[in-house]
Amino acid sequence: MFSPQTVAASQPDDEANTDSEAILAAAVVAMATSGALMKDAQWALHNAEAENKQERLQDAARTVQMALKEIMNQLPGQKGLNEALRSVREAHARLSDGRLLHSHSAEQLASNGSRDHDALRTQLGKACAALTAATSTLCNARSSPKQLADTSAVYAKAVDGLVLAGEALSLGNSDLTDAQRAELVTLMVSVTASCADMLMAAKQVSGAPQDTNGRGSLLTASREVQDALSNLLSCTSSTSPGVADASAASNKARELVHTLAQDGTKGLEPTLVNMTYFDCLAIAGDKARAIARAAENTNTCALQADALTMGTEAKAIAMDTVDLIEAAHHAAYLVAVSDSASKPAESGCIDASQISASHQQIRESCAKLQSIDSDQQGILEAVTVIAKHTSSLCAACKVASAKTHNPIAKQNFISLARGIASTTGALVKDIKALAAESSDENRAKVGEGIKPLLHSVEQLETLSASPEFATIPAIIAPEARAKQEPILSSSMECAQSSDYLLDSVCMMVEGDLRNETNTKTLSAQTKGLNDALKHLLAALNDNAPGRKQCDDAIETLKQVNNDIDQALLACSLGSLKTRQDNDLQGFNEGMLTTCQDITSSMDAVLSACKGEPQKLGANVSEFAELFLPLVSNAAGAASKLAKRNKQQSLLEQSKVVAQSSLALTIAARAAGGDRRDTKAHATVDNAAVQFQLDISAFCRKLEADTGEAGAMSAIVASLQRSIQALGLPAEGADGTDDDDESASAIVVNLQQNTKQIASSLPTVLSANPAELKDPMRTLAAQYNELSTLTKQLAEKTGSGENDDADVLKSSVTQLGQSLVGLANSGKNLQANPSDFEARQQLARSTAGVSDSVGNVFGALQASSRGFIACETSSRTIDGVVAELGTTAMFARAGALNADNADDSFAAHSEGIAAANERLSEAAKHMAVSAEGSQGQLGDAAKECVVSYQAVAQESKLAAMAIGSQDRGAQELLVNGAGDLGRAMQKLISATVAAVGKTSDNDATQTLTDETKELEAAMNAYKDTIKSVDDEAMRGVRSTESAAEAIRNELAILDMGAYANVLPKFISG
Repeated sequence: MFSPQTVAASQPDDEANTDSEAILAAAVVAMATSGALMKDAQWALHNAEAENKQERLQDAARTVQMALKEIMNQLPGQKGLNEALRSVREAHARLSDGRLLHSHSAEQLASNGSRDHDALRTQLGKACAALTAATSTLCNARSSPKQLADTSAVYAKAVDGLVLAGEALSLGNSDLTDAQRAELVTLMVSVTASCADMLMAAKQVSGAPQDTNGRGSLLTASREVQDALSNLLSCTSSTSPGVADASAASNKARELVHTLAQDGTKGLEPTLVNMTYFDCLAIAGDKARAIARAAENTNTCALQADALTMGTEAKAIAMDTVDLIEAAHHAAYLVAVSDSASKPAESGCIDASQISASHQQIRESCAKLQSIDSDQQGILEAVTVIAKHTSSLCAACKVASAKTHNPIAKQNFISLARGIASTTGALVKDIKALAAESSDENRAKVGEGIKPLLHSVEQLETLSASPEFATIPAIIAPEARAKQEPILSSSMECAQSSDYLLDSVCMMVEGDLRNETNTKTLSAQTKGLNDALKHLLAALNDNAPGRKQCDDAIETLKQVNNDIDQALLACSLGSLKTRQDNDLQGFNEGMLTTCQDITSSMDAVLSACKGEPQKLGANVSEFAELFLPLVSNAAGAASKLAKRNKQQSLLEQSKVVAQSSLALTIAARAAGGDRRDTKAHATVDNAAVQFQLDISAFCRKLEADTGEAGAMSAIVASLQRSIQALGLPAEGADGTDDDDESASAIVVNLQQNTKQIASSLPTVLSANPAELKDPMRTLAAQYNELSTLTKQLAEKTGSGENDDADVLKSSVTQLGQSLVGLANSGKNLQANPSDFEARQQLARSTAGVSDSVGNVFGALQASSRGFIACETSSRTIDGVVAELGTTAMFARAGALNADNADDSFAAHSEGIAAANERLSEAAKHMAVSAEGSQGQLGDAAKECVVSYQAVAQESKLAAMAIGSQDRGAQELLVNGAGDLGRAMQKLISATVAAVGKTSDNDATQTLTDETKELEAAMNAYKDTIKSVDDEAMRGVRSTESAAEAIRNELAILDMGAYANVLPKFISG
């Protein structure tokens, strides 16, 4: 990171007096505003109760942000981008307003074309080609600020050239109708809009070159420019059949080749989401076959002179080639990240480039709303754009709040989403009034409504730009880059062959289809394209992730089997040398521990070979490497045995295990991680079953040979592995949340598992020293499960609860260490069965484990207090619902009456309404708490209980006030309150299930559905209250109406004094 002084000093002499001074001036302003912010912060600390504290700090922070943006705008390269962006936007605004230049340059260009449509179209085609080249160059102009500035200027010039050529075509072709001219201008507007987006994306990338999201947005913008240019060329193409499609296809292929030639990120970034290597391979195979068929069809069309179909096939070739290259590049990325020296990209919480693009669209639409030239249609289009982008921003905030582990950022994202949604709703109301009546007053209201919306969006843009939420790019090792090269070079060959073929097709549909030379050329290029497709598919098949590691692992296991054969041969000849580096017990314990490691690693191999090819290589390599110490210990143990038959028996059993491991590895290589190859999966399962039988039999023999001490050593090793695993991420903890088990279910399993450990402790104390291995093995298995569940719970509830999750992990780690101490004490007691101190040490170790179990229970309760509160709240609501059921039974029996005869329904209807409002707010807090901390979840659950109890109590009193003379109304009230309680229970259960889940998980969708169900139940209950209220007041209103009618009759009859007396008598 360089200071402004360094950047200013690095400028050339001829720019020193302009750019350098501007940079330094902007830096001075930034320093001054930063100082003002620090003073305001200090003032806020001393005036904590000041009402305007927050607003003052926000204003100061916004001023600093604007000053920093100004520094960025003055930097070399950024300034050139801003100038280019201004030029493109001016052209876009001119075309959008329907103001063609009719300039001397456009008229001169039109006249040079002799008013010939083909000549003018050719000029436009050259302008499109120039813009295509400038677009590709801009995508990769990151080496220096000067290059960026120069490239931006070239890009702006290319856009101006395109606009000029388009205007010339519109002016110079008298054959065009008004509708055709309007369509031409509309397509040029689309091109300039895409070019402006391209420059915005380039600006984002130049400010953060390592941001993968920004890089992806730049490539997306480049494709949008190309699509807009293709549409423009199609519109202006000749009316001959097939020419438009062929021309667009050729242009697309040319852009693809140009992009591949200059793109320095090929294979460095994921291009497809949630796609495995074999998914990419399947896509590539399908697309390759489709391209080959379409290429063959072009030859047939040429022979039949079918230009229209030929153009359609050319378009299909171009589209399928793009999809093929995209799949190949993602496959190359997966090959690279499967290397142990590489690290895959990690997606950020939020796409900052998407936020910036949405901000720009919203700002432009808001400017259109405030323009006095905007008609009703323009206003409606602007509000549609605003609604679309604000909705996407709110969705992005929701996803970001679910992904981030920072509780403050989580709350900020939620608050910003609410702010954007509320300000958008208020603005839409003002816009509706403006659309109905375009007055200055309504336009002023819209202007005021725009300010808070833009402020909220700017805050979100600032937050999303934080490095904390940025995507971390992949780190690709040089060796991994070499593995990618066959795929990348083959994909480039395919793109070039497709380009050559489509160029020929384009020439043929525009000229003579039956030309023999062109037909031969097309046939040769078809063969070249087919050969390129075969090379690419072969490269994809030969370079699948893990393939080389599997081959190396197979060679390792073959060498292991060969080593065992050599040891058997030496044993049969009596020449097996005695090893001195360990004793027999040590060799046996080493084999037993290694066998346990092998058994543990086998599960990872099985998982990888059935659907995770990127993990297959590392897992298989680790699996095979474990057999080296196993064979070494087996040979060492055999050398310590006196009898030859025992030596041969041990070595032969170890060879059986090695041979079955080789069969399993070969099956895993064949499966390769392809989740759709069920036949290979069955072979893997059979090999795994046989391997498990062989290694289990070998372990039983080793346990018998090593005795109790060896078994206890293996148990200690197992416990230590479980402790180490606590510090590693849980399997599948990559944000995808594939498992459906909720955090609350894991808590229940943890509680049960911890209780099992506690209940197993007495068996350790009561067991004979010679029989300690069985209860200790049970404890080790239970602890391993406890360790796994702890990791899963920490992954699900870690966001916002880092302290509690760390405390739980720490307590479980302490329990594991206590169990290791217990196992060692047991091992010591086995060696000295009559030693009283060893027995006392075992008792102390057992007490230590018991204390650790208590600590785990305490940490578990703290890290799941929200779940516990939800469970308690649900039980409480269940009790209230049951009590309401009893009240309804009394109502049906006619025994439900008020204690106070003067009590009325009207006295409680307002209380019910107020309680309903509180319940509605509590329900909202409950739903949101699924993304919050355990404390927030518990508080929301308690709030729901208190609010619902108030609703139930008011409903019961209101039913009693109605009296038994209207049993139906009583039952309606009580049963309606009961329905609310049941809906609230479902909401609480759904919230608990959704904790830790991502926004696209089924549990999150269920929570949304249950929230809507509760809202519907509350609306239905409001209708019930209204209907009961109408029924209760019917008699009063009837009496009032009768009295009013009598007064009217008396006034008509003019009864004198009676007119005043009788009404009083009636009303009294």
